[in-house]
Amino acid sequence: MMKPAIRTTGTKRPAFTLVELLVVIAIIGILIALLLPAVQAAREAARRSQCLNSIRQLGLACLNYESTKKHYPASVANESDGRYASPFGYIAICTPYMEDKTYHDLIDFTVRWDFPPNTTNGVPDTVIPFTKCPTQDYTEPTIVFTGPSGPATGTPGVGPQRAHYYAVMGAKLLDTCPGIAPWEVTGCGPFDFGAKTTTYPPPANTNASARGGIALNGIMYPASKVKVSQVSDGTSKTFLIGECSWDFGPAPGWYAGAAFFGGPSDGMAYIPYQSSDAGGGYWVYNQAQIFWRLNEATYTPDPMDSSGKTGLGGTIRSKHSDLSFGSKHPASVSFCFGDGSARFISKNTDLITLQRLANRHDGQQASLDQ
Repeated sequence: MMKPAIRTTGTKRPAFTLVELLVVIAIIGILIALLLPAVQAAREAARRSQCLNSIRQLGLACLNYESTKKHYPASVANESDGRYASPFGYIAICTPYMEDKTYHDLIDFTVRWDFPPNTTNGVPDTVIPFTKCPTQDYTEPTIVFTGPSGPATGTPGVGPQRAHYYAVMGAKLLDTCPGIAPWEVTGCGPFDFGAKTTTYPPPANTNASARGGIALNGIMYPASKVKVSQVSDGTSKTFLIGECSWDFGPAPGWYAGAAFFGGPSDGMAYIPYQSSDAGGGYWVYNQAQIFWRLNEATYTPDPMDSSGKTGLGGTIRSKHSDLSFGSKHPASVSFCFGDGSARFISKNTDLITLQRLANRHDGQQASLDQ
């Protein structure tokens, strides 16, 4: 007699409990938290590499200029015989030596950068991609000049026209003019371009102007024509261009050179024949000098400083020409040297080393490998 088939009912697998589900979610969250910094670090490494390549491209344009003219470009100068031709910055001056010459075709070099037609023909709206560090936001506080009366007509706004790589004019040991060789400084008020002294400290009546005295000991400075042979410390040991992509306040676009103050309102004076008026002078854009450490001094108003002071008397320590080089990279700032090589400089680099690297002829070949 056959036994009846026994019908078995499959046992149901119990579902996840709430605790188990929360544990799984927590584990996934931990894994994501561990992975995210690595992803961000990889992205930043790519941005740093792009940044270094960009500053190298600008250095190459400067070397192409030097190959043609037999001297490095000035940080600001007039490259035309026009009456109002000064003062374009080094980026605008080097546009003929870049791969894309359309930037050069936009500019009328016979008039100032902040005069029409340069304020109306699309120059203020043009962006040169390789002048920007990708770690910084694409749009930043930017001043757009509408001319023809110069900087007074600048309109603050937000845009992508700014450049992040500034000419290194040299270094200053003290905020006094005219300095002493090999730390030559000019830009005192009233303006006395090229004046020097053999005594130190300088006379009391030669204090730097409120915009900061301008160093003449770098490779590129206002109206300079420095030859390779004049970089006695070695082109591979002297800064040419430095990164300035940190948050330091409004600035004009890549095309800007210098802004006049206290002089003729029509900007008739050339660099270096800037102004014979008492109190006349200028401060510079897209160029700076080593007076502070990296990422240290900005001329952006500090809302916590109720004194309203600037310079050494207040927390806003930078004058216009003394803005610190800096970046938003975690630990470094990119620099291009006089031979076209580029490398990252640690934000912890001491000031003396930076100053020696900015000076082309101080006889001190500072090493970054010590």
